[in-house]
Amino acid sequence: DASKRDDEEFMPYANYFYGEKSPEVEQQFNYAWLHHIHHNPHHWQHWMLQNDEDGLNLLEIPYLSIIEMICDWWAFSWNKGNLYEIFTWYEKYKNNILNINYYSVIAKKKYPLYVCKGTLEKPITFRGDRLDKLLWYLPYDQIDALWNGIHIFGGSTDNELEFCDIHSGCFGIRVDGTADSQSLTLMNSIVHNVAGHGLDLNYCAAMVGNSQITNSMGNCVNVTGGVVNFCFSTIAQFYPWSECGHALYFTNIKNDTIYPLHELAFRNCIVTGYEDDEIFGTRVENNDADFNYFFANSLVLTDSNAVDMERFVDCVFESDTAFSKKHNFRRLTIPNKDYSCDFRLDSISKARGIGEYISGQYALDRNGIVRPNEHPDAGCYQFVGIQADGH
Repeated sequence: DASKRDDEEFMPYANYFYGEKSPEVEQQFNYAWLHHIHHNPHHWQHWMLQNDEDGLNLLEIPYLSIIEMICDWWAFSWNKGNLYEIFTWYEKYKNNILNINYYSVIAKKKYPLYVCKGTLEKPITFRGDRLDKLLWYLPYDQIDALWNGIHIFGGSTDNELEFCDIHSGCFGIRVDGTADSQSLTLMNSIVHNVAGHGLDLNYCAAMVGNSQITNSMGNCVNVTGGVVNFCFSTIAQFYPWSECGHALYFTNIKNDTIYPLHELAFRNCIVTGYEDDEIFGTRVENNDADFNYFFANSLVLTDSNAVDMERFVDCVFESDTAFSKKHNFRRLTIPNKDYSCDFRLDSISKARGIGEYISGQYALDRNGIVRPNEHPDAGCYQFVGIQADGH
């Protein structure tokens, strides 16, 4: 959109959007708009060719221009504070867009919003842009609410994030989906230190494996209905900045609307935090809507006397011991000194050796450590001894 600074566009735009819309101003703007679409290929009108002989020809829009066009549309939604507005606008005006067939699959959200695949050596990082310090001991990178977060809207399917580090946002990942199609696969990733929910799953199908979801002002994991599976994941609520939510909260009702919880399963996981109980669920009353949850071979912080033990198979209940929860991990925050965390297991962690081996993609932990064939550790990190350099 750099052409908006050109003489042909700048004043006509300024007069049209910030002055009185007289017939003369509107005519000047129309000329400016014509100049704009001819100089910016991310506008669909740029790709319409009117010939004398054969009339209107609709040219195929390059893929990059389609992506830029969607970003341009979405910028207006962002500016208005309503990211859904783009879809309302699209439904209202789509019949006026003559070359719609070239990008309707994207505009209708059939493409994944996110396919982000890093590697162990080169992860993909989502964070704020401040590289300096708030205080002498506190980098901006260790505080939250520095950027928005990742929002996957309803209708978007097959989103994949692997070896991603998502931290310091207003929230982590928010998914609005449908339970009959896979909305999100999150593998070998971290969602840490956010000002809302870490992982907010709203009636979607999601798979989370070998991942760390920690320290959220809201709930670390917040599930409303759907089909959700966690495997070899660490969910720990040690948010340091204020009162916070739970490590895990799940329900089958939201705003008086029922969302059946078809399946919520945790295998070889850690669910823990500061409080005496970090697992909470709310079921709609007087209704037969599904409310199915299950834990196996996991370290859980909840009262074993207050749960249905058939839903907790071969689990270790932290509340049954006098063990300090923070001793499960190598390092948590030190107020006014160091707010970094290390959620790798301590040598005395209660999560050690309680898991059940799963081959294939779970043969290695999040850091590439080989899990033993028998009795691996729960959570996303297999314990290894501390090296001479402290790592």
